[in-house]
Parts: sequence; structure tokens; C-alpha cells
Amino acid sequence: MAKKKQYWVGEVRVAENGKQALEMLRAAETTGWLPELVVVDLTMPEMDGLEFLQICRTDSLLCNLPILILTSSDRPQDMLDSYSRRADGFLRKPDGITGMEELFRQLRKVWKETRK
Repeated sequence: MAKKKQYWVGEVRVAENGKQALEMLRAAETTGWLPELVVVDLTMPEMDGLEFLQICRTDSLLCNLPILILTSSDRPQDMLDSYSRRADGFLRKPDGITGMEELFRQLRKVWKETRK
């Protein structure tokens, strides 16, 4: 089941896998909720980040959502594949929870600045 949490970046909704994330987003037709930004892992279970991205980009409800790919991969092909499917960004996972917290703090700061 999807979780709703309060984190250092504001409201975050977490899906257990790519399939569930897609279901959450498609539920927007009835719930009215769509996120301002989607961050997905490249190697999610049940549906990887590239497949998730491909489906979102062909869905009329989801096609314009900003989607960032988060990964521990350092393969240049993963970045190329993400951008070829119209990812809005490609982020390498930092080490540890402290690094992840800082990544999301910085992401939120940049996101707020660009949304003004």
C-alpha cells in the first residue's frame, strides 16, 4: 500500500514498486492529486524506471509530469536511455541516508527556484 509521509522536503508519497506508482498517478482522475515532481528509481521492482517513464510519456494524463530518474548506475547508456525516453533529469544516488537527505534538500531548493 502506498504511504503518505512528511519528510524534509515536504509531502512525499511513496510507492513500493513501479506498478504501484503508476496506479497512484492514474488515480488522479478520481482523486484530483498529481505531484509536482516524480522521482523514480531506475531499478524498481515489477516495472523498471525506463518502462515507467515510457508509459507515463504516452499517457495523456501523465505525459507532462516532470520525472527524474534516480540510480546508483554509472553506466552512460542508462543516462542516454533515460533522456531518450524524455526524463527531465538523471540523478546518481549518494551514499547513505545523510547524502540522500542532502540530495533532496538541494533538489527542493532548485525546484522551488525554477518554479517561480
